[in-house]
Amino acid sequence: MGVFAPLFDPSPELIWGLISRGIGLVFLVSFLSLRGQVLPLAGSTGITPIRDALRAIRRDFPAPQRFLFFPTLLWLNSSDAALRALPWLGIAAASGAIVGGPFAAWALLVCFLVYLSLDRPATLIYPWDCLLFEAGFWGMFLPATRVLPALEAVSAPLPAVAWVYRLLLFRVMLGFGKHKFFGTKREDSGFLKGFLVNQPLPTALGLLSHKLPIGVLKLGLIGMFLVEIPLPFAVFFPGPWCTVAALAIIALMIAIWATGNYGYFNLAVIVLAVSWLDHRTARALSLSTFFSPGAPLFVHALVALHMLLAAIAFPFNTFCAHVWMNWPHWLRIRPGFLTWPVVLARALQPLRWVHAYGVFPPHSLPPAKFSPVTEVTWDQKRWETLVHPYWPTLETSRPKLCAPHHERFDQAVVYDGLGLNESCVFRNFVGRWDPYGYGGTPAAQIMVRKILQGTLPGRRFYDRSIEAGRGPPLAARVRTYMLEPTSWDELRSSKRWWKRTLVGPHFPPMTAPNGFVPDPLPTPELWHFDDLVWLRRSRFGKLMQRAAAGEDPHALVRLGAEELTLDEVGAFWSEFVAFAAQHDRRDWKGLRALVERARERFGMQRLHAFERIAGRYTALLFARLEPLFLERGLWPVLGRVKPTLDVKTHYHLRLLAHHIVVEGKATYDAVAREPARAVAHAAELSMPSGHFLLALFRYESMVYQAQKLRLIDVSTEHAGRPPLTEAQQRSKQRMMELGKRLVGSLETAEFLKTQFKSAEDVLDIPENYPRFAFDEHDEVKRIVELEPRAGERLA
Repeated sequence: MGVFAPLFDPSPELIWGLISRGIGLVFLVSFLSLRGQVLPLAGSTGITPIRDALRAIRRDFPAPQRFLFFPTLLWLNSSDAALRALPWLGIAAASGAIVGGPFAAWALLVCFLVYLSLDRPATLIYPWDCLLFEAGFWGMFLPATRVLPALEAVSAPLPAVAWVYRLLLFRVMLGFGKHKFFGTKREDSGFLKGFLVNQPLPTALGLLSHKLPIGVLKLGLIGMFLVEIPLPFAVFFPGPWCTVAALAIIALMIAIWATGNYGYFNLAVIVLAVSWLDHRTARALSLSTFFSPGAPLFVHALVALHMLLAAIAFPFNTFCAHVWMNWPHWLRIRPGFLTWPVVLARALQPLRWVHAYGVFPPHSLPPAKFSPVTEVTWDQKRWETLVHPYWPTLETSRPKLCAPHHERFDQAVVYDGLGLNESCVFRNFVGRWDPYGYGGTPAAQIMVRKILQGTLPGRRFYDRSIEAGRGPPLAARVRTYMLEPTSWDELRSSKRWWKRTLVGPHFPPMTAPNGFVPDPLPTPELWHFDDLVWLRRSRFGKLMQRAAAGEDPHALVRLGAEELTLDEVGAFWSEFVAFAAQHDRRDWKGLRALVERARERFGMQRLHAFERIAGRYTALLFARLEPLFLERGLWPVLGRVKPTLDVKTHYHLRLLAHHIVVEGKATYDAVAREPARAVAHAAELSMPSGHFLLALFRYESMVYQAQKLRLIDVSTEHAGRPPLTEAQQRSKQRMMELGKRLVGSLETAEFLKTQFKSAEDVLDIPENYPRFAFDEHDEVKRIVELEPRAGERLA
């Protein structure tokens, strides 16, 4: 290879010296980025204080399990001083790893422990967080490095450890590729046209690139396909082609870095790509002697375990990387020992050392951003927009480059805009590693309340100069605007980057809170219906076991919740259930008026107590009925046998318990004594009757979810796709039916899309969502006047 030998076959010591320092550099960037964000997010006056989270975990989980489920140094001290010190400790350790020396691996271990400690307060769930967790974990097994200015490691790592890093990059690239390209159609060849606008935080170059000819963008997508699908397989052939693949991945990362803000993802991937340049260490791996006498058995066993769990996780994606092992349908597999890989993945997930990768759907999105825009007023007449550092809100909001810094709040806004926050019905299907959030107040609403109270910490969430001399605003609202990029000519003449259109509600107007505010960290009975694994781990799970064994639910319902008085429990049955039963549960017309009457009669504080009581009674009855539901395992899902208790999923079983509660105390007691009676009630269960209590208790939340589910459809379902053949339609229908037998919230989502469409359910302004269609060039464009029929293309 002559003069190219240093490139195609460099020294392993140099490669791994660079990788060790590169991981330290990524940690350094991450801790510097977190340094100014941790306190505003999780400090004592932050949006979601970590001390409150730890207090809730202590309330709900016994020791030592809670320390294993949520490992963090903050258990020792969760003060603001400790929270402030952790990023600085990480900065010092990362700097030590970069400088090098005999303790470089120990410095990376400290970085990993600090990062793990910040997982819960900072919500480290993004792909680059996952990638850094994995790369950082294995950093402790890398060899020592020489002190700067020397760049080399003192030796190459074990070949098995080298392959962990090589395969980590393979999993990331192929994971992103399979999620992006598997299932794509010809009409999705214009994917980049919408993606460059729709991505969470585009840069100016990214938004300008959207204006390139569609043919150029289609070629770009082909290049992305080659780098993400076939080229990663070069990892299995150490040599020149592997080097070419690594260089291609690095080039793609630089292009993505320039056009979109993805934190330190691009930097981390570039560091991993360097591992593909070490062919000698890769070729030295010998599987035949992997567990032979004299081999490093502990490390090899750890590598083998990691590879097993990585292979199991690979079919999933980033969105469900933290929750797939907790899905309730694993509980239906018989015999139970067959689920040992899932149980193992669940047990080790708190270490964050294995993840699934893949984001962005395989279908073209519209070239538009649906932006939640917070507006405030001091006189109830003029509303002014709050401007965020990187999330666009105004027509003049210029896209900015901030990566490798990750502005976490602005990044999260894109998901909140589509309703993919803690209150989302899919909270257990996709989400983060904890059971909290679904039954409480979303963080975005807490932030708005703090704006009104004047207690929002820091100055990084929005431009605080708007408040100068005026104090906290009188009211605030959040509305959904559609931002579409302007043309070249308009951008040059007006300096406006976006065309802004009001398309619907987000959060209705709020004034300074002076009444009851639900706890953002709800008790177990209010967790998502599919959070069964967490529920069983909790203290309340022990009560469910006793109920399943036949104990009286009335004797169990207040245990561990003595703040729910006997009078409140009695009033729940005699007053609230009687009140709810007066309404036709199958028809939600007039539901808002019923909710208002309930609030006027009982008050918010008392209704929250009733919600907890209902949650506890339904969970105890669920535990009593579950053996009937599980009696035939997964066979009902596959259509092989009829289930004993004919409900589709665990989620539906909880809905059935809600349905029975509203039938009254006598009916509830009869079913609790004889679970077989539930079969008749299951035949009467419907989506409206099963969700009726939830709608009474969480009316605004359910309206919000319904609106956002319809907005997701607007963003993903476009006119102009060729109609499916009969065979494709049958296949799609079979897959949907199978999905609904596994994921209960899918049917709930379909139901909610049809609800809260009448004028009585408008809490702020009506929905005015646009429609989109493909044109003849496979671009997704907004339909202004013409609304083509299914299967037609917009000319």
